[in-house]
Amino acid sequence: MSEDRRKFIQDLYIRVCRDSGFTMEYTRAAHFAGKVGGFHAMDVWIAMPSLQVMEQIAKGEHSAATKVAA
Repeated sequence: MSEDRRKFIQDLYIRVCRDSGFTMEYTRAAHFAGKVGGFHAMDVWIAMPSLQVMEQIAKGEHSAATKVAA
């Protein structure tokens, strides 16, 4: 996976979680991001450092979740 694609998937997943008010379960957020971005939900997991990071982002507990996009 290219770095550009990885960043796109990560940013889209973070945006989905943020826009849901951090109320969406991480698996549902991955499925939704995949539908919007035209990729499989597993691609979100592959693009992330770990499953735990995905869970933290979905809950709004990770610094990447609250960082303002540039």
